[in-house]
Parts: sequence; structure tokens; C-alpha cells
Amino acid sequence: FISSLVVKLHWTLKTLLFPHTIAWQNEFNRIWDTLRMQEGEIRGLKERGARLPALALPTKFSGEASKFHVFRRQCQAYLEARQAEFPQEDVKVAWIYSLLDGPAATWATALYDAGSTHLSTAQNFLNYLRKTWGIEDDEEDTSTP
Repeated sequence: FISSLVVKLHWTLKTLLFPHTIAWQNEFNRIWDTLRMQEGEIRGLKERGARLPALALPTKFSGEASKFHVFRRQCQAYLEARQAEFPQEDVKVAWIYSLLDGPAATWATALYDAGSTHLSTAQNFLNYLRKTWGIEDDEEDTSTP
């Protein structure tokens, strides 16, 4: 009788708990593998970040035509050197916007508020900035920052 009861109990536990135990173990292993992979990616990003040279931020631009060419080139150089930090165009545009001052910042704020398509890429934004402020001596650049 006892051996029969043990067999039934064993079968019941195996039937009810074992599939769930395997499912939980599989889920745990999947999550663990994902965490280990992400930990490696984070470590790699930190190592690469530690090797980046220090770069000065571009000088703020307030709308003075004579200073735009240098401002644009500084922005492009910085974005190129720090590509990993600027993975998306909206991040690039927001960064350039943060470097505007005075009348240029007021103008750009109106673009943001209006949801302008000129903010779709960093290059579009820089080209529209050049055209809006009447900067004719600076050739239009179609390269991607």
C-alpha cells in the first residue's frame, strides 16, 4: 500500500510540478543569458567611452552670420567623433538646439513648438538655420553630421 501511495504521489508531483519547474528554469536561464549579454555590452560601452578624447563643445551660436561656418563645422566634427553618443537624428537635433543662444534659440524654439519638418535631421536643421539667418557666404553642406 505504501509503495503504491509513494508511486501515486511521485506521479502526481511529477505531473503537476515538473512541467512548471522546467518552464520556470527555462525562463530563468533565458533571463540570465540576457542579463549576461547586456552586462558585456555595457562593459564594452564603458571601455570605449573611457578611450574617447576630450572634445570641447562648439561655441554657442546666437545668429551672427560671420560665426555660423565655424559653428556648423564644430557641430559636424563633434557629432562625427561621438557617433555612438548620438544614435538618432532627433538626439543630434536636440543637441544642436541646446547650443543656440539669443535670437537663434528663440527662433529654434518656435520651430520646435510648431513641429517643423526642418528638425527631421541635423543636416536639415543646420541648412535651414543657415538660410533663415541670411548666411549666404557659407556653402550649403549635404554631408551628414
